[in-house]
Amino acid sequence: MDFLDIEINESMAKKVMIIVVVLIFIYALINLISYSFLSQYTLGPETITNDENIRTGISILERGSKMIEIQGWAYKQGQKIEIFNSCYVLRNQETGKMYKMKTSMEKVPELMSVDGMYDCSNSGMHARCFIVGLSKGTYDVCVLYNNDKENILADTGIVLGID
Repeated sequence: MDFLDIEINESMAKKVMIIVVVLIFIYALINLISYSFLSQYTLGPETITNDENIRTGISILERGSKMIEIQGWAYKQGQKIEIFNSCYVLRNQETGKMYKMKTSMEKVPELMSVDGMYDCSNSGMHARCFIVGLSKGTYDVCVLYNNDKENILADTGIVLGID
């Protein structure tokens, strides 16, 4: 019996295809949901706090009943950005606990030429996540600046209330 001579059962093939599509959909949904949750964060021993050379800006800060969205930018003065690896961190003012938001990079054409010589167009940041389980209180919005192997936690000066 040759492998190519095997007859295919049409109804069984349809069932298998439907199960595979459903499993792929469930896997994608689980990944999307897990990407949208805050994770607890603790400062590393090498992390510098509040470097005065970090410039930040927030253009969108929206807090709904279940989600928060932050969009802005961050760059280090006198340095171009080649590798993006930054994210937003919410720091509780009372307890000091920190929560890291998964953040994606966005191009900022206005920062293509900072000080006439540094390309910081990769400094754009956008994060959207659920605030379910986040304790009530006042939070500082910070940027964990890890671009180009830096390790700096910079306060943006923006305060967010969760009730």
